[in-house]
Amino acid sequence: MGSMAIAAAMGWGVLSQVVGGPSTTGTVFIHQTVVAMPGTHFAAAATDGADVFMGSGQSIVVLDLEVDPPAVRPIGSIGADITALAVDRDRLWAGDAHGRLHAFDRPAPDTLVRERRIDLLPSEGSPHPVTRIAIDGARAFVAVASTGLSIVDSVGDDLSLRASIGQWNMEPQLGAIDGTVYAWMEGRFSLVDPREPGPPIRRDAVLAFDPDEVHHNFWAPKLFTVDPVNRQLVAVGGVAGWAGRPKSPCFAIAFGLAEPLTPKEIGRSYCHYNDEHHLVAGTEWVYLVSSSYWPGGSNPTMALTAFERHGGLQRPQEWWRGSEGVGIPAPLPDGRVVVPLTQGGFMVLTPYVGGRVWLPLAVSSERVSS
Repeated sequence: MGSMAIAAAMGWGVLSQVVGGPSTTGTVFIHQTVVAMPGTHFAAAATDGADVFMGSGQSIVVLDLEVDPPAVRPIGSIGADITALAVDRDRLWAGDAHGRLHAFDRPAPDTLVRERRIDLLPSEGSPHPVTRIAIDGARAFVAVASTGLSIVDSVGDDLSLRASIGQWNMEPQLGAIDGTVYAWMEGRFSLVDPREPGPPIRRDAVLAFDPDEVHHNFWAPKLFTVDPVNRQLVAVGGVAGWAGRPKSPCFAIAFGLAEPLTPKEIGRSYCHYNDEHHLVAGTEWVYLVSSSYWPGGSNPTMALTAFERHGGLQRPQEWWRGSEGVGIPAPLPDGRVVVPLTQGGFMVLTPYVGGRVWLPLAVSSERVSS
């Protein structure tokens, strides 16, 4: 029985594994916690420092990782299923399945007040979910499926639509830096600048690859993330084949953003994926969530790949588990990553330096009260 099945059989429960592998300094251990919460649906996570928030159905919950086992406490609700989250010291933003954006003030780390809401879809037509939110102070850049990019300002008691760029084929990734936002539109990176009055200025960004590397003609980004702290854009791309084996090389490539319109390659690493889902950047690691269909099986296997960021991208570590759906993960400052499970619960994983394979060494379980 898989780890999720063991915990799920207990009702609301937690399964903790100490996992590790050999390194040059001996055995380095990491800790994996799987919290099963049947009947819940976690679609997204977001962090502000050590504060962790998740969307569970229509509820916003705060996750306390300082206690063992971790505790989950609802602190707000938006009246529709949550599909994306973003948070900083002052505000929490939530997107829902009907194309609406919600904003809350945060007078305290685990307190939400003064909800505002804005509908980002036309008055007629089918509902489409918010897929990503990137924030810059009181401004949110929002991707809505099959609709495009919306730029929303929080002004007093209201949310104001600064501008919309309709791109039905825009990928759901966004990355904000210095008041601008990167988006993948019509097969290329665009840098959208709304800082001056009038319509936002949109310019194409041309990636500058390392001339000593090859495979540029094969490589096309599928996912990307922007790290404003380290001033980097990290993208994953390639052509995935049967059983998760690439037909052509698959790379995660880091680009420096000293020149915003010509991001320059500073490092790359091989990776494997079939169906890419999410890519997020932490201070020391970049995390890729993907899944592969293996021969003889009808269900995908989820993989979390962690790339060390020292000197570019290196030491890809992969962790595989069953076919649970995975929401948008969120990194923590200490290197851990919170991974929501759409079938109920979440995982907390800690990568380690010095090895590539995570092996289960010991398992313990105990019940988490509801």
